[in-house]
Parts: sequence; structure tokens; C-alpha cells
Amino acid sequence: MKKVLFIAYHYPPIGWSGTQRSLKFTKYLPEFNWEPIVVTVKDTSLYMNDDSLKEDIPENLKVVRMEEINQQDYLADIVNKMSEKFSPVLDMLSEGYKKHFTDSFKNYVMRSKSLLQVPDMQTFWAVNVLENIEKQVDFNDIDLIYSTCGPFSCHLIARKLKHKYNIPWVADFRDEWTNNPYQTFDRNNIIVRIQEDLEKCVLGESDKIITISDIAKNNYINKFGIDDSKIQVITNGYDEDDFKGLNNLSDDKEKFTIVYSGSLYMERMPYTVLQAMNELIDEGLIDKDKVWIKFIGTCDQNIYNNIFKYNKHNIIKYLGYLKHDQSLSYVVNANLLLLLVGVNPKVKSVYTGKIFEYLRSANPILSISPKESLVEKLLDETSCGKNVQYSDVEGIKKFIYEQYKHWENGTEAIMPNENEIYKYDREYLTEQLGKIFDKLLELKVDS
Repeated sequence: MKKVLFIAYHYPPIGWSGTQRSLKFTKYLPEFNWEPIVVTVKDTSLYMNDDSLKEDIPENLKVVRMEEINQQDYLADIVNKMSEKFSPVLDMLSEGYKKHFTDSFKNYVMRSKSLLQVPDMQTFWAVNVLENIEKQVDFNDIDLIYSTCGPFSCHLIARKLKHKYNIPWVADFRDEWTNNPYQTFDRNNIIVRIQEDLEKCVLGESDKIITISDIAKNNYINKFGIDDSKIQVITNGYDEDDFKGLNNLSDDKEKFTIVYSGSLYMERMPYTVLQAMNELIDEGLIDKDKVWIKFIGTCDQNIYNNIFKYNKHNIIKYLGYLKHDQSLSYVVNANLLLLLVGVNPKVKSVYTGKIFEYLRSANPILSISPKESLVEKLLDETSCGKNVQYSDVEGIKKFIYEQYKHWENGTEAIMPNENEIYKYDREYLTEQLGKIFDKLLELKVDS
């Protein structure tokens, strides 16, 4: 079996949307004659843990977990080492001047912290990986390197290892880097220009690039001049195994239940949906005692506070972060699934990871994203719901009311196109990844 060094910061037990992609690839790659050796973080305080995800890690999979370096300690170590270098000079100074010198240098290092966090906060973790990976991995046995971002530091690890060992490298962009639709970049800022230069290096020096959408692929082609043949799209997806043995939440059958599963932050705001629900109840079209809206996942504090300002009819429940199988149980038992993508036209290119599990649930989906977005196209192709712009309260009301009446009358709300949905099965998607790996090895042998 061929071996791939699989560099993925987000990996179980980290409970994060990006974790699913890496986890499912490593679960199914052995079926296609590839044995992953995972390099990930050991402990991190940045994300919540979901230990249930560990159940999907293959029993014999080697997982190398590297410590996250404490940045303050790391910077303090730099100061101490520099002080040692200057010790002959410092020893001749009075205590007052010695302290002034040391404090000044320490302040300089701390002010330079932003440069030391390029491309992201995981740079220090990446340094630790590169310093210690050879103690854990025999690179004579590695046939290929795969790295996935964010964080983008994963790609910098892979780039260094590729050059050192002359191993083919696949760079997977779950998120775009300096063209991220949820961020605004000042192209004159030195940090941004450094980021763009790093991104250009990764794109140019990797042997294959993977993105999750055609729009992201075209962005890289148009902005960086990358050849079309070098980039391939592999979307996120759903795992059929995750839908086996889910709980039947019988209490949800008593009311028309709208479920949102995912993070609430930045542009992912439910306010116009909540406004639409309040108006439907106020107009007597929906009985407030027969409906509720459930939010599952992490939530920005400001959005959380604003959500409950709309709770005039006491129909909102916030369940917080749940284990993956628990959140999926709510998804499959819902009568309507809410998908929040955003308002800005730039987010047309965004596939949220959750949408594919939504599709597999076969429940109606109300998506909030700009017109002609990838999500809108996906819903049309699969016949699984409707996309409405954030400001179109009347359009939101109309679709919710239609689904409510289907629930009330016991009639079918949608007729999903199962053939289209199957394209997003994780096992099938991993097969596509395995073919990319195989092709790269063939090219290396031929060269």
C-alpha cells in the first residue's frame, strides 16, 4: 500500500467543519490503496473537541500529534537567546542599562509578533512540526505529501518537506487564501503582500492543487495564471455511514421544526428569517404553538444577543455546540433546514460544508445567499430547496409558509434528485482523490 503524509491541523478530536473533510479522506483512502500518516496538532484551545469523531479514525492509522507552541514562551526564548549573544556587552553595562537594553529588545520582538504570525496563528506549530517530524516519520517510506488549509501553515510545512525529500505534493484549499470572500484585504498592506507571495509560492511549487468549487478554481487561474490542468475540484460531502442509527427525535414531530446547524458569525446572520417568522405568526398564517426554530453550533456573542431580540413568540431554541451525531439527528428530523451563507456578492463562491449533509437528509432547504450562487445552483440541480436573498423577506415568508402547509397536510415537500446527491458521497469523493495521487506517482516514475 502506498503512503501519503497527510498534513491536517483540523483533525479529531477537534470539532470543526474542516475536520470532516480530512477525517473522511483518511477513513476511505485505504480502500483505494493509500495509507495516510496524519500530522496534526496535539492540543489546542482554539476549538471545541468532539471525541465522537475519533470513532471514524481507522484503527491502524498512524496519527502524529505535534504540540502547539506557546507563542509568548517562544518569543521570550528568542529574547533570552539574543541576550546571551550580547552577554559580553551586557556584562560591561550597569544593571540599569542592561535592563533597558533587554526591555527594549523584548518590546521590539513583541511588536514584530504580527510578522511572526504570517500566514496565521499556527506558524509556531508549523515550526515545531518541521523541527520534530523526522523523529516520527521515515520519509523513505513516504510516496506523496498532502496538505489541507486552513490554516495555511499546513502548506508551508508541505512545501519545505517537498523540497527536502523531492516528494510529490498535493495542496488542498478548503478555503481561498487572499481571495477569501469573508475577508477584506488591503493590497497595500505589507502583511497582505507577504501572504500573496506565499500563496503564489504554494500554487506554483505544489504538483497538484485541489479546490472545493469551480469558482475558486477559476479565481486561482485568473489571479495567479495557474494552468487549468493543474487544478481539480473536489467538493465537500456527506458520509453515508453517519446516517445509520441516528436518533428519532419524537418530540420534534409535534411541531413544525426549522433547524440551523453550523456556526453563526460575520455574514451568517438569521435576522430576516426570524423577522419573516414573526410576520407569519402575526398574520395568523402560522400557529406559534406549532413551530420552533433550533440553532445548533457555535455563535458569535453579538449575533446570539440579537437573535433573542426576535424571540417575541418564544419559538427560538439555542442548543449550542453538539456532537456531530447529535446535530445530525436534529438535521434528519427537521421539517425545514436553514442554510446561512451571507449577503455580499463575493460569497457566491461559498459551499458551506453542512449543505451536503442537508442534501442527504432529503429535507427541504431554505438557503440565504446571493442570486446565482453556487448554493442556488446546487439546490436547483438536486431539487432540494430554494435559495432566497437575505433582504427578500417576502420570498422567505413564502417558502417557509409553503413548507409549513406541507407539514400540516402531511404531503411531500420536495422530490430530491438522488443521482445528483450521490456525487457528494465521501467515499466517491475520496476515490477521486486517490486517482489524483495515483496519477502524480505515475508522472514521477515516467520522469
